[in-house]
Amino acid sequence: GLVFLAARKIDERAPPLAKVAKVAEYVLYLPEAQPAELAAAVARARAAAPVEVLVVRKQGARTIDVRDGLIDLKVDLPTSLEHELLPLSRTPAPLLRWTVDLVAGAHVRPDELARGLFGREVPTLVTARTRLFASLADARLVDVLDPALGAATIGPSDPMHDTDPEAEPADSFLSA
Repeated sequence: GLVFLAARKIDERAPPLAKVAKVAEYVLYLPEAQPAELAAAVARARAAAPVEVLVVRKQGARTIDVRDGLIDLKVDLPTSLEHELLPLSRTPAPLLRWTVDLVAGAHVRPDELARGLFGREVPTLVTARTRLFASLADARLVDVLDPALGAATIGPSDPMHDTDPEAEPADSFLSA
């Protein structure tokens, strides 16, 4: 289940999160992983070959590419707040910071991403969604906790995949 580590009141004028949340950022902490193993996982995600795992959903079992919807993946250090709120080692150790499009792809779960990138089950995975973003009418992403969201005009229902031929393409981790 979900464990809430922190919460803030959202401006009552803000639209429902379920309608505007388009991008999320997660941290994945693997206590036993060495920095080189984390870097290799990022390289595996950047490679041309699919990173496939078998998953079970309501519709049954299927194989997915865990890179679906991936916007960014990098080795990083926890923020002071993450270090304070999450069960991490006492000394700052590297983790993976994962940004994902919530609209596109197979809706990959953090444990599935870890299994695909490390090629094995990761029994001691610590994961948390650290940020959630909405898209404004001008295509800018804004943190859903930003007070500007309450007064802002929300963009189209699928802003990361704008079909306007004049629009700039969305940034993609895989095209970097």
